[in-house]
Amino acid sequence: PGWLLQQVSRALGRLAPERAEAFALRVFGGLSAAETAGVLGKSESAVKMLVHRALKDLRQILDMDLHVEEG
Repeated sequence: PGWLLQQVSRALGRLAPERAEAFALRVFGGLSAAETAGVLGKSESAVKMLVHRALKDLRQILDMDLHVEEG
């Protein structure tokens, strides 16, 4: 649904820029961890950690936003 994409887009804007960029390249850009590492000039393990932390942050942000809308 369109509203979900809007929520995710807003949540991405609230992430640390480095995490948001790594997440966007991996998920929306379809790049592998190795390719993303090359673009960002980081190691593969650093990219994996950035994406992991971005997902964790997104879950927290979206969970908070959904609870606020319900309340």
